[in-house]
Amino acid sequence: MSAKVCRQSILAALVVLAAGAVSGLDLVKDGRSAFVIHVEEDAPASVREAAADLQAYCQQVTGANLAIVHAAAKPMISLGATRAAAAAGVTAAGLEWEGFRIKPLNGDVFILGPDTGKDEQTPQGGTSAGTRNGVATLLEDYFGVRWLMPGPQGDYVPRRPTVSVPDTERVEAPGFLNRRLPYIQPNAAGVERWSWRQKLGFSLFLTHGHNWI
Repeated sequence: MSAKVCRQSILAALVVLAAGAVSGLDLVKDGRSAFVIHVEEDAPASVREAAADLQAYCQQVTGANLAIVHAAAKPMISLGATRAAAAAGVTAAGLEWEGFRIKPLNGDVFILGPDTGKDEQTPQGGTSAGTRNGVATLLEDYFGVRWLMPGPQGDYVPRRPTVSVPDTERVEAPGFLNRRLPYIQPNAAGVERWSWRQKLGFSLFLTHGHNWI
């Protein structure tokens, strides 16, 4: 056995051992789920968009249709700064702009981050959709969804009857305050939504122009 193959085998074994050592919470088991998606009725648009994405892709991946509800219920995936999250002591305190927290707690899952509402800005002139970034991460890392290009033809959606999340808190934030791709036809159908799912955005507003004309 070559050294490279040996290293790969050891790595694979460590991954399996690590996966077995971490307990998880089943969001969907064998195509069935008791979970609902909880958002406040007056939640920012980015949070409501995240709820719609989670519902749609969960059904495509697992076959389970999770209802979107405005009243807290158990078990639930709570999105944004809901009253249920505050009562459970789960807040966006300490999170950076556009960052998020995914926290399983007492059989529920809370996903939230700093979210600017309509006509709101960060102190640096940008916006923040932390909750939506958390949901995009959930769909990528645990449901296995990939958005390879704008539009439904660019979606990669695996079939998984069971989806679990680790029973540990996850906190992340973007490494750059301004993440934009120029010249991607932002007004074309599907491009803006694709950009959200790639977690593009900016909490720091920057503008620039061409110096040579």
